[in-house]
Amino acid sequence: MQIAAARATVRPPPACRARRPIAVRCSKETEHLFRQRLQDKGWRAPKPASIQLLHPVAQEAWASIHSIYSVCLETPLVPAPWLTELAGGGASVHLKAEDRQAAGTAKTRGTAHKLFSLTDEQLARGVVAASTGNHALALMAAVAAAARQRGLPVPARFFLPRSADAGKLDKLWEAGAQFELVGEDSAEAEAAAREAAGTTGATYVNSYNDPAMVGGQGSIGVELLMQLPRGRLDAVFLPVGGGGLAAGVAAVLKSVDPSIHVVGCQPATADLMSRSVAAGQAVHAEQPAATLAEGSLPPGGRLEADAVTLEPCRRFVDEWVLVEERDIAQAVLAMVSHTGMQVEAATGVAVAAYQKLARQMRGKHCVIVAVGGNMTAEGMERVYRVAGRAAAAGAPA
Repeated sequence: MQIAAARATVRPPPACRARRPIAVRCSKETEHLFRQRLQDKGWRAPKPASIQLLHPVAQEAWASIHSIYSVCLETPLVPAPWLTELAGGGASVHLKAEDRQAAGTAKTRGTAHKLFSLTDEQLARGVVAASTGNHALALMAAVAAAARQRGLPVPARFFLPRSADAGKLDKLWEAGAQFELVGEDSAEAEAAAREAAGTTGATYVNSYNDPAMVGGQGSIGVELLMQLPRGRLDAVFLPVGGGGLAAGVAAVLKSVDPSIHVVGCQPATADLMSRSVAAGQAVHAEQPAATLAEGSLPPGGRLEADAVTLEPCRRFVDEWVLVEERDIAQAVLAMVSHTGMQVEAATGVAVAAYQKLARQMRGKHCVIVAVGGNMTAEGMERVYRVAGRAAAAGAPA
């Protein structure tokens, strides 16, 4: 990869007249179908007038379903009998296969909702983001859709740390992304991205601290209600970094059925959100977290003081489970062995957390959200190493 080329300058976009945010709304028939599917499963879908009474994050999530499916997919639920056996007693476990999502990550839901909320003028000035890979890939998918539907170019510029996974850099390169490698960690990349946004007037797209990003990912909760009947959704396991996914999904599920048990799953070495919830305010790590699930962490491995995810995570997440790195690695390898899904370590966090609580899930119907499938060869090498296995043979060390 030629870094010089990757640092190509974004050309100024042509002037264009102002227009309202993209209105890629589903038709009345489609909206009716969404609501009918919820009702057919025994859930009570909020009426348009009552949505305004919901938590703001839940409002964003219900709004996002009107637009994101021009980019995103309704991902399937994959039965996981090997996990069901751990609980026994009439339990069931499904994997929400976001690894099959556009751009290979659940983050695409958030970036799509965010981009579709911008005006023509904002889009023409471009977007800027800091990322370790997935957020940039998701934003590229949303940028392409917004440009296609608006009929105007949408400049996008990304800043990644030099430690970013080479495989994800290759994917960005192949997608035609303009990116720069800055500093040794994501905190430096974030600072550079914010500076670029301030200088150019582009919109800085935060990976988690943005209601639109959180609400877009909350659409997973809406899909779960459409896919599983009432009485067959008892617990949901969600990997948590900055909390965008957890805040969005939990707010939706709790708005419909407060009895659904929401489990926040974090690496023991990167538990900022659970510690922040306990403290009632954002806390900071004394040093950057070292975890296989680094792609799910907020930039710089820290929560922003005004993180919009903190309050809904505190309010709607019922339980926090911390897992060790070896357990995360072994869960990733078990996913490959049992399902053929080569998921990223963030999914391994949620699977390992379920395994930790499996005996408590006896007789319960559970969903584990598999958040992404952009696992690279470099990432798998790290997983094998941490799991204590030989990468070439996959045999116990």
